[in-house]
Amino acid sequence: MGKGETEILEQSPLINWTIFQELLMMDEDEEGFAQSLVQTFVEQADTIFKDIDNILNANIANLPTSSGTNNPQEESQQSTESQESQLTSTTTQADSEDPLKKLSSLGHYLKGSAAALGLHKVQEECERIQNYGNKIPFDDYAPAQNAQTDQDWFNCIYEALNNAKIYYGESRKLLAEFFGAEI
Repeated sequence: MGKGETEILEQSPLINWTIFQELLMMDEDEEGFAQSLVQTFVEQADTIFKDIDNILNANIANLPTSSGTNNPQEESQQSTESQESQLTSTTTQADSEDPLKKLSSLGHYLKGSAAALGLHKVQEECERIQNYGNKIPFDDYAPAQNAQTDQDWFNCIYEALNNAKIYYGESRKLLAEFFGAEI
C-alpha cells in the first residue's frame, strides 16, 4: 500500500475516498480489517451477480450473450451455468416472489454493501437495479423513462448489471493493487 496506490484510489471516480479512508482508519485497531471487508464484499458480489444473472436468464426475452465479465472463458462457463440453472430457475421463479421484486431486493442489498466500502460506481448501478426492479424510472436513462412492460424493465436491469460488473471489475483491480493482494 504505497503512496502511488493511495493517490490512484483517491483520484478514482470508482471509489469514494472519504468513506474508504474511514475503513482504513479501522485498520489501526485491527490490522487487515479493511481488506477483509473488501474480500467479503467480493464474495457477496460474485454470488449476487450470479443470482441476478439467473433471474434475468429465466425471464428476459432475447437476452444478449455478453455478461460484461470481459473474460471469454468465464462468460462461456457462466453461459453453461445459466442454461443449466434456467431450467430449475424457471419453475422456482414461478413458485416464488415476483422476479422484478427479487432483482430490486438483490440490487438494494448489494448497493448497501458497495456504499459501505465507498464503491461509488457499483453503488450507483445497484441503485438502478433496485429502482428498475420496482419499475421506478428514477434517472434519465431513456429506456427506463419509456419502459412499459416487464421485459422493458428486465432489459434496463440487464444494462445496469453489465455496468455494475464492469465497475466492480475495475474497482476490484484497483483495490487488489492498493492492498498488494489477490482480492
